[in-house]
Amino acid sequence: AFTHLEQGDYLVQNAANSGVAQCVIQIAKLLGFKTINLVRREELFEPLKKIGADIVLLDNKEAKDQIVKLIGEQQLPKLALNAVGGDSALRLMDILADQGTHVTFGAMSMRSLKVPNKFLIFKRIQLHGLWVTKDIEEIPRDELEEIYHHLAAWVDEGKLNQWVDSTYHLNDFLQATQRAAESGKQGKVLFQMAN
Repeated sequence: AFTHLEQGDYLVQNAANSGVAQCVIQIAKLLGFKTINLVRREELFEPLKKIGADIVLLDNKEAKDQIVKLIGEQQLPKLALNAVGGDSALRLMDILADQGTHVTFGAMSMRSLKVPNKFLIFKRIQLHGLWVTKDIEEIPRDELEEIYHHLAAWVDEGKLNQWVDSTYHLNDFLQATQRAAESGKQGKVLFQMAN
């Protein structure tokens, strides 16, 4: 665990319409945490709120001021999840509470993370990287099975879902892979089993 959150605490994430971020929103809600979600397009606000997002804002320079107005300085998030890098990652650091934890698990912007000293010295932010494949190898098997058991139960109960853009029969794999490579999808591209 990178940090400890109490029920009612906020976390903040960028790329909030991604598949991972959708899961974070839903799991946070189930565990009693609140989410602040940064996206690039306003049309994503309502769909994310429908799956449980507490706050959804544009990922821009105004985000921190908007967050402070909505929740106050005392409730700034203790955890930031960064899937983008570059300027978006720096905005997450600015939004974090003092001594907050910033976890990077993606680099969608393809821009390096250049951390200003002020975040390390004056805010005392902790920076961590997450490589899921490697980290899963280090979790004891019984603990991992318990985590998967909870996740599977939530999926089975309809509490943990993913947006689906389109489904294809296996015979249509070329069309499916073309659609998966296109931008502007509204969720996952899936294969369906024949009846």
